[in-house]
Amino acid sequence: MRFWATLRATIMPVRMFLKAPVPGMRRRAKHFLVIFLAAGSPNFKAANAAGDAICAPVAAIDGPRSVVAPIEAILTSHGIRVSDDQLNCRAGSRKVRAAIAAHQDRTGFTLTTMDDSGRTSTRVFVQAATAASLIESWTLDEEAPLLAPPMAEARPQVLTAAPPPTVADDQRRARVHLYGGMETSMGADRSWWMGVAMGACVRSGPLCTGLRGRSTRDLDLTGASSSDSVMRTNTEILLASSWLFQTGGMLVAPTAAVGAGWLRTTTEGGLPQDAIVIEHGGLRVELSVLGRWPISRHLALGAELGGTWSPGARTTDTIEQRALLIGEPGKQARLSLFCSVTP
Repeated sequence: MRFWATLRATIMPVRMFLKAPVPGMRRRAKHFLVIFLAAGSPNFKAANAAGDAICAPVAAIDGPRSVVAPIEAILTSHGIRVSDDQLNCRAGSRKVRAAIAAHQDRTGFTLTTMDDSGRTSTRVFVQAATAASLIESWTLDEEAPLLAPPMAEARPQVLTAAPPPTVADDQRRARVHLYGGMETSMGADRSWWMGVAMGACVRSGPLCTGLRGRSTRDLDLTGASSSDSVMRTNTEILLASSWLFQTGGMLVAPTAAVGAGWLRTTTEGGLPQDAIVIEHGGLRVELSVLGRWPISRHLALGAELGGTWSPGARTTDTIEQRALLIGEPGKQARLSLFCSVTP
């Protein structure tokens, strides 16, 4: 019975085509015959069972996000996918890869397009609509019309590239900062000091935290030490944290530091073995502002202005073994000139 039913269904459209007296009826019978034969083919059944569909072409764009986003928006509005996220697509959907690079002089962009067959094209553009049109033309067959007419834009969107990083940007983003140089200071007792300072810090976000040290000597030129009766040297080790930020072409770093210091006082005159030596240590607190002027990606010149407070300093004169020892400066104003390296 099934055999006769299949045979009857096969013969019926053929008889309709042969016996149709009117051209319109004959055309309808012919269409029915074609549809019937196609529906019975194994390829049609396999495709229908798998749920295959004809997908829109795909354009994968690589480049600066600020430039790629408006181009993708135009392509999406024209029916072109920007991600290959449809799995049940018939094999053969056109796929195009595009790479966008900004010009160093910020005058435009270079668009390099490549299709599945390996053909490439390189063009220069400024407007997003131009790049979208170039990419869209590659997703279609050579003789196929555009999927959608170009969008009417009252003001064409002109893309601008981000400025290339400066040497100040590179130094601000550096992980490790090393510095060292000469330092001079003036004490609260009007004593004038000179010496060296150095330090290192590791950046984490906007903060750069590390250690700094200094060694200075009283020049015996002004203030209480001008009598040249004692020799004083100062050594400090501090834990410092700086907030790095950029202004124009320079770096600025407000800094706070805390640590310990040792002031060594030695009397002068008489025999060396008769000299009296007093070492006094205590807390050191420091606030300063640092300015750095980069001259290359890894080298900069800088200056720092700040002040140090010694809350436990012996500020009054004392007499030890019938020798007068002048007091220590409780506060000092400092100026440093240094060289900074960011490896």
